Amino acid sequence: MDTKKVLTEEQKQKKDARKALKKEKRAKYTAAMDALNAAIAKSNSPDLIKMLAAVQAAKATVRSTSSGETNFSRFVKFVVGKKEVSEDEIFKMFKIGRKDAHGYLRKFLKNCEAKDRVWINFTPSNGMYKVVGTGEIPPKEYVGFVPANETINVGGLK
Repeated sequence: MDTKKVLTEEQKQKKDARKALKKEKRAKYTAAMDALNAAIAKSNSPDLIKMLAAVQAAKATVRSTSSGETNFSRFVKFVVGKKEVSEDEIFKMFKIGRKDAHGYLRKFLKNCEAKDRVWINFTPSNGMYKVVGTGEIPPKEYVGFVPANETINVGGLK
């Protein structure tokens, strides 16, 4: 059974019109910014050139994360730094709940090197996240997600 949404001809036309309008607005914006950049460069005003450089630097940092690291690794670093953190502090800092926090822990364990793993327990009764160990092998008191060794054998190849 195909669950893909089928659009009517009218819906397709509206969608294409929205895409074209968006593309046109982007082109106008780009042309205006190019003209502004050229005018600032021609003016040879050091103040304007500094402002242009500051705007371009700010634009670059907005597009990327502050330090290039992922949210889940920042989450784990926060918990590791405090050793034990309440879920209220986690919410205040990251604006995430239990479900997202568990997802962050899973992603971290899956994506980091085995030797760099940090094992963090969550106690639902008091809402505390606690670091219980580090390394490849989870400690005995760890209760949570353990990544599997993900090797796939397809036709004798690994």
